Amino acid sequence: MEIAKTMDYGDSHRRFLKCLMAANNVVAQNKTIEMYCQCRNGDDDKMPEDATLDVGIPKFIEQINQQIEPLNLSIKLVTCEATGEKFYVLYTAQENELTKLVAARQWGRNERMVLKTIVRSIVSSSHGKVTVATCARDCAELPDKIKRADVVKALETLLRENWLIEVDGHVYIGTRSMVELKKFLMDEFKEQAGICKLCIELALRGESCPSNCGVKVHQTCKKVYFSKSKKQVCMGCSKPWPDSDK
Repeated sequence: MEIAKTMDYGDSHRRFLKCLMAANNVVAQNKTIEMYCQCRNGDDDKMPEDATLDVGIPKFIEQINQQIEPLNLSIKLVTCEATGEKFYVLYTAQENELTKLVAARQWGRNERMVLKTIVRSIVSSSHGKVTVATCARDCAELPDKIKRADVVKALETLLRENWLIEVDGHVYIGTRSMVELKKFLMDEFKEQAGICKLCIELALRGESCPSNCGVKVHQTCKKVYFSKSKKQVCMGCSKPWPDSDK
């Protein structure tokens, strides 16, 4: 296979960004190499030796981030708490009047009310998930009544745009919400929300240190960390951390 040299920012980066936006700002990490190759130009359509998930793609993403930073945009790698999969998410890095206006025009009243209601239901639930039927019931109890058909339509939009995710009939908070709504979630759910000690991202369904030292981690991050560690101890207080999965 012929190897291409590392390139400067150009059309390939712009195509990649366009494809990401067309995918509702979210793409699975394991799909990025395929997307990257599809975005290369004709004669340059060769697999670079550094086109790897741990080195080449992050470097390519960082080149894009350097260009879109003045627009208060950024692409971040986020772990889905429902599936453990990793996704690259394009999000607004800093909220301002312009981004508020765009968000207001992007969504109708129903979508905003349904999202807030479902997010509260999910976070307050014991397992960090709710059924579709529960979503409909909770939205039906809103002071400003929303027709069931409109709730279903709003939920479909939120799922399609990755604000929520449905797995086996249950609805979870999506990766896009974990990034875009991070401040809201941290402020609104202070007891449940924390920052994963390992990936330094928002953790709602994370696992807390059994010694109550304050450390919280995603279950998937903990599994990877302990698989590489000689001792299964807290990365904060160094006290034993038994496997809760057993």
